[in-house]
Amino acid sequence: MKYICLVYGEEEKIGAMTDDECMEYDAGIRRSGECIASEALQRTITAKTVRV
Repeated sequence: MKYICLVYGEEEKIGAMTDDECMEYDAGIRRSGECIASEALQRTITAKTVRV
């Protein structure tokens, strides 16, 4: 069984990580089989709100 997980984090803490730290974390969870694919979203400053 596969699941989709949307993860929210604190932008300041995530932004403080180096690219190497981020890539090593990603590689680790992929090696463990816990992650098949991941993709980063844009910062919240670029977000738009749509109301109907």
